[in-house]
Parts: sequence; structure tokens; C-alpha cells
Amino acid sequence: MRNKLFLMGIILSFPICVGLLWVANIHCFWSDEVYKDRIWLHRTNTPEKLLEFANEYSGFECDIIVRGDSLLDVTHDEPVTYGISADQYFRLLQSNNRRLWFDIKNLKQGNAPFVLSFFESQCVAYQIDKKRLVIEGADPEALMLFRKAGFYTAFYVRLEENPDLHAITESGAVDALSFHARDYDRIAKLQTAQIDWLVWENHTKKEMLSVLPRGRQLLKDKRVKIILVKDKGHYHL
Repeated sequence: MRNKLFLMGIILSFPICVGLLWVANIHCFWSDEVYKDRIWLHRTNTPEKLLEFANEYSGFECDIIVRGDSLLDVTHDEPVTYGISADQYFRLLQSNNRRLWFDIKNLKQGNAPFVLSFFESQCVAYQIDKKRLVIEGADPEALMLFRKAGFYTAFYVRLEENPDLHAITESGAVDALSFHARDYDRIAKLQTAQIDWLVWENHTKKEMLSVLPRGRQLLKDKRVKIILVKDKGHYHL
């Protein structure tokens, strides 16, 4: 009888011990402000979502489709629009230290001058340091315009298209490479130049980064300057 009770006690206490270790592990990482500043919220495609998490994250990412020469439409998919324009975000950066990552899905040389003019005018109007913004795209020539103008630029890496990452990093067009965390090991083998890495773990909540092996690896790698994480909230699109 005693043996059964002892065994039952061990079984019942096991999840409690695991839970305590998990909490201690998270606290170890998240007590460090360096980690907090590197964790940004993915797909903040409504101003309301940014405001909802304004006290929890210091950086946010949103998706943009350039439509013609007059609209920067905040949406992830080109056929879909919600009537949200990028200019609605800049007032949310005024008089604070928030940063914003713009994933411009169709940025190219043809529309880059218009997009650049828009961003420059918004930064002047709201007194925003250009370096607080990340301009992400897949066209190095278009990104070059932004970097020359003083913006922080990131090249969107698609490994299946076999880009010459060395040539891109040496081109002077980008400050960083941006890619999904699943490609971390492959890019680490391909890329040795001193350049920032911006990584998205868009299916992972921030609390799990310090628990999962890949998340811990990203947190410890000083090349990884930003990690995008999942948190839908009430205003997710």
C-alpha cells in the first residue's frame, strides 16, 4: 500500500516539477531586457492590434501591398483589402520608442520611388527616426534606394529561388537578411558575412521561445536582432 501511495505521489508531483522548471526557465530569459527588445509581434495588420499589445511589445510587423502610385494597403494577400492604409500607423509611433517592420510584398524598382517618398514624408510629419523602421522587400535594387535615404533595410530570403546571399550582403543595399526560422540552420551554413538576421517564428508564442530548442538557439545568437512571434489578440487580420 505504501509503495502504491509513494508511486502515486511521484506521478502527481512530476507535472508540478515540470511546470516549476518551465516557469523558472521563462523567468531566466525574460528577466533580461535584451531579449524583450528583440521579440516583436508578427502580422500587426490593424492599428487596433498594435494598440492592444502596445505595453507588451516594443516592435511590430505589418504587411503592405503597393497599389498603383497612391496607396500602401495594409494586407497580407494581394487580392484582399480591408481599407487600412499605412499612414494610419505613423501617428502610433509618435512620442514613444515603438518600432515598426513593414513587409512590403511587392516592392520593386518601379514603385520604390513613390513608396520612399511616402515613408520620408510620414517620418518628417511625425518626427520619426528612419532607423526605427524596417523596410523589407525582395528586390535589392529597390531596397538600395531606402538604405541610401537612411532607412534600415532587410532582404526577404527565399532559399528555393537560390539567391546569391553573398552578393546581396556585399551589395550595400541591405542591413539585414530576413527569413523563416526553419531556414536558420541552412542560412547559417551559407552566410558568414557580418550582417543582421531578422527571423520569424510566426506560429510560436513568445513564452515558448525559451522552451523550444530552436527558440533558445535564436535567442542566444547575437546575429539575430529581431524574432517575430505569434499573438493574435482581438484585432487580428
